[in-house]
Amino acid sequence: MLLSSVRTRSRTNDDLAHVHLRGLPKHHCIGWRPNPQVAPYRWEFTESGRDFAVDVNPRATTNDMRVMIQPACAGAGLTFGMEEAFRSSIAPAELVPLLEEFCPPFPGFYLDYPTRRNVPLKLHVLVDYLRQRRRDTSTPMG
Repeated sequence: MLLSSVRTRSRTNDDLAHVHLRGLPKHHCIGWRPNPQVAPYRWEFTESGRDFAVDVNPRATTNDMRVMIQPACAGAGLTFGMEEAFRSSIAPAELVPLLEEFCPPFPGFYLDYPTRRNVPLKLHVLVDYLRQRRRDTSTPMG
């Protein structure tokens, strides 16, 4: 999901109204990367049933999606991530989604594990927790 601050959008509405996927590298972006030795995450989109990624040149990067929210809400740039990570900022309209037609819904994570009689206790606890969470939430986990 591609997001912009409400402040940024109101201040530069004409600019953001014309955001196009190919022009994203020209915008101020806030990126994610797992560690400093790895290139920033390429933003993934779908157009006409075809998946592709866009390289952006982020002004700042972090390995924590929660940290990405603060500068995005302050209007420092566009950011990209899973809706679940940004939901608390979307609901009060601090951040607004952009280019939603190119961001298909994320079906959730999947957990593959061996089905055998003697599942390690830690794995068994994790599977039970995830099953319970899935039952308790309206958002499917996969």
